[in-house]
Amino acid sequence: MKAIIFAAGSDGDIHPHLGIGCELLARGHQVIFITTAEHLDAARACGFEALSFLGSEEKQDFIRATESLGVIAKIKRYCRVVADKIYECCELAGSRIDDRSILIAPPVLFVVARLLHEKYGTPYLSTLLAPANLYSIKDPPSFKSLRWCEKLHYSVRKPLFHTVEHAAIDPFFRMLLKASAEKLELPLPRHVISQWWHSPQKILGLFYEWYCQPPADWPGQVSLTGFPLFSPKDTEIQLTGRLEAFLNAGTPPIVFTPGTETHKCNNFFDTALKALQALGQRGIFLTRAAGQLPALPATVVHENYLPLNLLLPRASVLVHHGGIGTTAQAMLAGIPQLIIPGFSDQFDNGRRVERLGCGITLENPVDISAMTDKLRQLLQTDRSPACHTVQTLMRPGPIACGRAADVIEQIFDEARRMPDKRVLA
Repeated sequence: MKAIIFAAGSDGDIHPHLGIGCELLARGHQVIFITTAEHLDAARACGFEALSFLGSEEKQDFIRATESLGVIAKIKRYCRVVADKIYECCELAGSRIDDRSILIAPPVLFVVARLLHEKYGTPYLSTLLAPANLYSIKDPPSFKSLRWCEKLHYSVRKPLFHTVEHAAIDPFFRMLLKASAEKLELPLPRHVISQWWHSPQKILGLFYEWYCQPPADWPGQVSLTGFPLFSPKDTEIQLTGRLEAFLNAGTPPIVFTPGTETHKCNNFFDTALKALQALGQRGIFLTRAAGQLPALPATVVHENYLPLNLLLPRASVLVHHGGIGTTAQAMLAGIPQLIIPGFSDQFDNGRRVERLGCGITLENPVDISAMTDKLRQLLQTDRSPACHTVQTLMRPGPIACGRAADVIEQIFDEARRMPDKRVLA
């Protein structure tokens, strides 16, 4: 089998797909990893053929070119770039497709894999990193901009969603897909996010049923495999001697991380430092944006990157953005979380962590008083029973990666028994 895996975004988006790819490689399959330039080295270190559809300089050039644009102009420029990238990515992956191929794609890159599936008949699996990646009308995910929708009765939500999809969502995606569909000689899809872009064969939910009971209106082809937690070369990365000395010198610290894709985080860390000082607590600041940090006292240390599986069991609380990978690592470590969501699935993940009793959310990252109060709650309220219960439900990442690989092999075998003549020889 030749597994063509697409992945883009933060470490939390990339690592699960690296883990699944490593499991497939260990089973003797070929893995081609299509990602952005900054993740090529990690993919190649795993033994994959790695290809980039977006270079680092290209990304920076786009950011610089749009900095001075207004909102409307910036959106138009972004749409043009995305429309071009969809076809470039289709060409890149299409050059590797043959009759042994299977496509595996996460959100954002669903459209590329679905176009290739329709063009060549190549089997395709969607991956859901978080429950919010698959919309439900019966149990809507918690997006900040759509909270009002949760208050509406289902009988109102359903026709409203279909109206919005028909009037706004479909025209937007059809505009993005038009050029690629024409070049691939495919019809433009309808009902893009509700019916089209997910795999018609299998949707892999990379989380557990206890984290999200599948809503009644989710497609029947969803299979939940658990969190495929993965750290590149985790056996080679150890905590530094400086950090070991810091951890051994006092009480377990509070760990703060705004996420690997967050580059403007000075206000977050300014607030964090003041909250730590008000509480008399020690802290560890994790960020690659070292220039965004305030001057740190001896009670706070900075690290560019650390494997959370090694650090979090020795921490008291994790303060983070609510990305699903970081959320899962905190649950595996059995520590409480303060989630400060910013966009996308982060609000929904925060809601689920609160329901499990493993943490609380804070939506204003620069409110010193609120951050201090919520951290005090987490430190003074015993959440260990809830955290321990969830911790016992977690399984090591390789188990979830193995379950995902089992499903991928199953879909490939089923496709081989019913070959599609469109697949390239």
